[in-house]
Amino acid sequence: MTATVTAAHVIRQGFDRAGLKIQVLQKPLRAFNEDQFQIDINRKFSKKHKSTRGEVFRVWPGIANITIMSTDKSLRQLTLLVKEEGELTTVWDVYVSGNTHRTHRMDHNPTVKEKNLICKEQFCEKSSIQVQRRQTKVGGGTRKFLMGVDERQLFIAQFIKGTSVKDAHVSLKPTTLTLADGPTGKGTKRQGEWFFLPLNEERQKSLERVLADEPHLIHKGEPIGPGGNPHKAAEIVRTIPEAYRLKHGFSVRPQEVFVRGRVTHSDHAPLKLGRKWFHVIRNNEVGAEASGAFTGPGGVFWLD
Repeated sequence: MTATVTAAHVIRQGFDRAGLKIQVLQKPLRAFNEDQFQIDINRKFSKKHKSTRGEVFRVWPGIANITIMSTDKSLRQLTLLVKEEGELTTVWDVYVSGNTHRTHRMDHNPTVKEKNLICKEQFCEKSSIQVQRRQTKVGGGTRKFLMGVDERQLFIAQFIKGTSVKDAHVSLKPTTLTLADGPTGKGTKRQGEWFFLPLNEERQKSLERVLADEPHLIHKGEPIGPGGNPHKAAEIVRTIPEAYRLKHGFSVRPQEVFVRGRVTHSDHAPLKLGRKWFHVIRNNEVGAEASGAFTGPGGVFWLD
């Protein structure tokens, strides 16, 4: 199977309008499903100059319907729509007669041993186990991607709302920031997928009072978030908001993160925040928890 001429032409034309390079591959990036749309960013260091790195988008269209929704040559970014029908496959539903709400879905006809295990789990008679074979569609659906150049690197981000490059930027902005300083992001700084929201005077003083009493909460040079190539802050504090603490000591939501000083990452220019504390918030990217080099959702193999 090779990429269709039509899909390849649409992709190349759109990337060219945005001032971006693209390689339309003749075989899938991963062989697990050659019908699925797949994309990544290929990075190579120069043999002559080890610090010089070249980047290029690589795409395998599969059998997806691909549309370039918008391009912005000044930013060298575009938005791309991927529509996939899904793949028809056979599954076996295993359940106890009269109790279909506890159905086990399997990709093969269950063995006697597997039926017995299910029966033991649900305290039933072996004769009450029912197996129903049926066909269903897996995968498929519609996805939107914003991709292009951010500072000095290429990036891919999956978003939900809108069609244009501007819409994608708004969609990726966390709701917390929009409520705090409006959709323009006045006062907010950004590095990659991380936003840094300045604290108001009252909250700044409150945090400083806590840290004066508990200086051990300040950590130096630690990663802001997970990943093999994380963003690092000169000084970082992780706290659980008092309103969300429970009596037994556990939190009902993740810690809040505050940083100050210099924030660094190999793919971005250093961000200088000074001596004031900033609240750290991640963007709304779909699948953002898996940032970094990875085999990602929906055929995306590289995100930042």
